[in-house]
Amino acid sequence: MSKQITYQLISGVFNSSEAKSIILSFFNHKILYHNNQLLRAMESNEGKISLIEQKIKELHLTSEAISKLLVEEIDTEHQVEVKGFIEINLKPLRHV
Repeated sequence: MSKQITYQLISGVFNSSEAKSIILSFFNHKILYHNNQLLRAMESNEGKISLIEQKIKELHLTSEAISKLLVEEIDTEHQVEVKGFIEINLKPLRHV
């Protein structure tokens, strides 16, 4: 039996500088986490190195796109509404 739970991480209205700081902080922590995973994988010769490197690349690209949006496309007459959620799915183990 599966169970799905959703938590709200953030919900608010910010100026572009505040929104950029909040959002990029999240991405920076994710990138740091995956960099640590990459180091562990390299030390243990695990085969998932390229997958981790791809994830880091994707996070950097998304982070850069968000940064560009919030710096170049938002003027001082606009505020940024940010909503973020995390969805957790609990699933039974599959025995092989």
